Amino acid sequence: MSPFYIFVHLPKTGGTSLRLAAAKQLGWSRILYDYGRREELTSPLVVEWIYERKDPQGFAAAARAGGYQILSGHFPVDRYREVFSDASFLTWMREPSQRVWSAYRHFKRRGNFDGTLMEFCHTDEHRNVQARFMGELQVFDFIGVQEHYTLSLQMLAMDTGLKLEERRANQTPVDHIAPPTPEEWQVIASLNEADYALYRRVLPRFAD
Repeated sequence: MSPFYIFVHLPKTGGTSLRLAAAKQLGWSRILYDYGRREELTSPLVVEWIYERKDPQGFAAAARAGGYQILSGHFPVDRYREVFSDASFLTWMREPSQRVWSAYRHFKRRGNFDGTLMEFCHTDEHRNVQARFMGELQVFDFIGVQEHYTLSLQMLAMDTGLKLEERRANQTPVDHIAPPTPEEWQVIASLNEADYALYRRVLPRFAD
């Protein structure tokens, strides 16, 4: 049986580049996506079994039978942890304050948020996103770091056998949004302490 990978795509951590690299390596027909019921990218098989039938076990069986090898999306790891207990769980982290700043710019460009940076970062939805998606570190077979992207890809290949081409997609375009002040950076960091706790535990593996 071919290995099955679950990629917990943490928003604004470089996951789009990995998703596209995996599609090129394995073929689009081998990958399933779960980015929410209303997102166009979400696979019909996911919509049917997860969002309509609400049958994760049936979905896991259908995914295996269909010859898929990767499931990628914005979802908490616990959504698929039990039904894919033999899969390899992967994710990519990013320095927490930088991730929030990138997410804010993304939401502003798309017109999905009209408030200030401070209003954005105080919203529960945008605090400690990485920690909420990941839960416990020991669930994951591999955790990469966006700040060490090339090294992370090399280590991913060594740890899991999944060899992906390095590429840079979905990079933040130039905009005119004023960067955070030093005081605002401090506030963002204080509001994402759970993310920092996980990030600090992962980062030493990538030290020179």
